[in-house]
Amino acid sequence: MSKQLFTRRRGSTGNLTSDGGITFELAKELIEKAERLAGGALGDRLIKGRQRIVLASHPFLAWAIARPLASYAADHPDTYLSVRAMNYEQLVTAYAQQRVDVGIFLAPSHTPELPSSHLWTEPVGLYASASHPLSALDKVGSSDLLKFGFIPAHSDRLFQDLVDRSLAQIGIQDYPVALESEHPALTIEALRRGLGYTGSFPRVVAGEGIQESDVKRLPVQMSGFEVRLCVQDTLRHDPKIQRLIDFITHQCAPADDFRAI
Repeated sequence: MSKQLFTRRRGSTGNLTSDGGITFELAKELIEKAERLAGGALGDRLIKGRQRIVLASHPFLAWAIARPLASYAADHPDTYLSVRAMNYEQLVTAYAQQRVDVGIFLAPSHTPELPSSHLWTEPVGLYASASHPLSALDKVGSSDLLKFGFIPAHSDRLFQDLVDRSLAQIGIQDYPVALESEHPALTIEALRRGLGYTGSFPRVVAGEGIQESDVKRLPVQMSGFEVRLCVQDTLRHDPKIQRLIDFITHQCAPADDFRAI
């Protein structure tokens, strides 16, 4: 049985009927599904001829590798990077639901939920305002640090657990907290004003353009954080996914990679 899909009067543009509107929406949905199938499974879809790659990263890591990732996106217009900020728990869920193609994460002691490989160890340093009493010391020990408040750099539980583990290695089991914030700008401003000291990745601090006249790295040796990579099994042999992984492996690691730690 035929249905009228649109009406048109002489000298005017055509208008969809109610049946026409329904048919149009069904056709659009079929086309979108066909495009997704043409692009492959799992977010590996074509967008205007470009392959989309969903890359999940811990917010601090994304901050650290922002420049090389931006360069990669500019140099490879045949792919479309969709970068998502996720902590470890969020990445585990997204990976299981196949909403992520590639993940870069800070690793806890064991990662049974995510089959992954070692990328690098990200150096960690302790920082304080140049005017802070800690910055005037040639040597900084645990007893010195315990006299002042600590500013957690990120509210993520795993990140804070890793910080606690690193502090414990230099003899600090418990410490006073000067400020807690989920906003990096507030953390940096509190640091500049001498409210306390914090732990951070050196290249995150450098990337923020913080001058040594404002903030100094304290003379304390800290263990770095292990960074690992996970990839969906169905995409391991995809040439564009592999190209991105090779770039991350060789171009995103810090210059002072603590691989021995």
